[in-house]
Amino acid sequence: MTYFYLTLALTLIVTICLFSLLLRRLKINWAKQNRRRFSFILPSLLTLILLAFTIFECKPRLLDALDILQNNIYTYSANSQDMEFVGTRIKHGDKLLIRSPWAPALKPDTIYRLRYAKYSGLILEQDVQMPEEIPSTTP
Repeated sequence: MTYFYLTLALTLIVTICLFSLLLRRLKINWAKQNRRRFSFILPSLLTLILLAFTIFECKPRLLDALDILQNNIYTYSANSQDMEFVGTRIKHGDKLLIRSPWAPALKPDTIYRLRYAKYSGLILEQDVQMPEEIPSTTP
């Protein structure tokens, strides 16, 4: 959960920095204080970067923060043998989830319960799923 809050704070900081840089470049353009010929294009490029970063990074984390506040956390169970590991990413079937780099390694041949955020795919908690007790049929 700490990793989620850290990435949320980092994406908000980057978004605010990009927005303030955009405003600064716009003020320079409006005052016609550009020193280089191509620098008048920078606000357009910064706008595209800001939009892409907001849509693909910031928006999913903000939506997940709302889900966490409402206690809408999704759970997924899977065997570690069936998962593909690529760095901190886990692929199982059509699901692509992102693990914290500080999370303990997954043990082979163990069924895990992964609690994850729906929009960003960040794993909030991982724990071993215990087998359900089978009721005995003795009279």
